[in-house]
Amino acid sequence: MSARWRSATNALLGLSVLSWGAMAGCHATTVQPDYVMTTAHESPTDVRTALTTLEHLNDQLARTSDPTTQTMLRAQMEHLAAERQEALETLAQTSPQRVLALAITSEARDRFPASVQQELETVVDLEGIVEMLIEDRFGERTSITHYTLMTGPDRYTLYFLKEPIGLQPGAPLKIRGLQVGHSLIISE
Repeated sequence: MSARWRSATNALLGLSVLSWGAMAGCHATTVQPDYVMTTAHESPTDVRTALTTLEHLNDQLARTSDPTTQTMLRAQMEHLAAERQEALETLAQTSPQRVLALAITSEARDRFPASVQQELETVVDLEGIVEMLIEDRFGERTSITHYTLMTGPDRYTLYFLKEPIGLQPGAPLKIRGLQVGHSLIISE
């Protein structure tokens, strides 16, 4: 996590929210999350925990009518969802099948506010041009092929569960996969 995000998170988490009761005057409530991810290299258990926390915060959001508390809860959820996305993108580099196993369902995703949904993984159909980069690892006497899908202004790193056969650089490709940020995990 960047220093800027950590500072913003610490400020956000320690902030007390003033809410006005109808006739009770002013009272302070503190909104505290159960969990905050601290690095992009979290384990699958932490990614699951982050999702559970997002669901808990979403439940709190549904139960509160105070606009200030709602704003704070949304900000916490957006931040945690972005952290979770970063962790999933990192995990995709070494274990795309684990990312698929940890993915949120589309029904569960739809229960979150739109600002949080944009940070959550989703199944998409994309079309673009394939770019391939071969990384030679001379010391190990191996190579790795990196795939990118260029869809106009956007670029997605492709992670295949099975090595694609016959895929050529510059070839048009229409594909369905799990989008996590700018990564796309393809299971077929």
